[in-house]
Amino acid sequence: MFRMVLQHRRTLTIVTGASKGIGKEIALQMACTVEKGSAFLITARSESALLEVKSQIRERCEDAEVWIVVCDMGNFNDETVLSTFDQILHEITEKEQFYTMFLYHNCGTVGIINKKASQLCDGSQWRREFDINVVNMIQFNNMVLKYIGEQVSLRRFIINITSLLAIQAFPSLVQYGVTKAAREAFFRGLACEEPGLRILSYSPGPVDTDMHDMVAEQSYDPAIRASFQRHADNEDAGVNRKTLTAQETVNKLLGIIQKNTFESGSRIDYFDAE
Repeated sequence: MFRMVLQHRRTLTIVTGASKGIGKEIALQMACTVEKGSAFLITARSESALLEVKSQIRERCEDAEVWIVVCDMGNFNDETVLSTFDQILHEITEKEQFYTMFLYHNCGTVGIINKKASQLCDGSQWRREFDINVVNMIQFNNMVLKYIGEQVSLRRFIINITSLLAIQAFPSLVQYGVTKAAREAFFRGLACEEPGLRILSYSPGPVDTDMHDMVAEQSYDPAIRASFQRHADNEDAGVNRKTLTAQETVNKLLGIIQKNTFESGSRIDYFDAE
């Protein structure tokens, strides 16, 4: 159904954290969905992984234009990084108009998970987490909107990959939850001020990714570690109902976007969506 909506429509898809996991799956499923000759801007820290994703996008989307930016979002304000994004976004806007733009904010870090909230006393570490997960994400978001206005893309979707942790607390995941909650607050405000945008915070559920494995190995809390073991189905732990694949959760996300009935600025969890 999602294919039918975008068939014969030239689309711009921007994905952060696109080298693996959910971000990679978003890029590849979008490539299977959009019209040939559509454009992609993908970013992550690994150049080799991005080049592989670029190749896979082109295998799935005939004549796709794909730009890559090797970037650690913690260093977003580096002059070279800013200049690269500026140049590419300028180049993209010189192309023909897009019917739809999709901006997927996927990259982020889990923060310190081997300490309790009361032990997180390092201000510089807190600032770095906020820079990566919130501040620099907002700067990138607004840079994209500066270039990709309504005159460039008739419809503009912004998808914030969030988490249950933004609204519900669990041991060792406080820092992650704080930054996810801040992101959701920003996008609620943006949706309120910009009714022309379609904005969704999507909670993908517990997905079998490197971040998922990190929590399973490093959390100070034994119940959380057990809950995040691969393929755990432990409803008693609360944070995990079922470990999902990236393909499963991205497929659900694209179905939600296809229906396009969500309230802009709202949040939807994988397990709550029909």
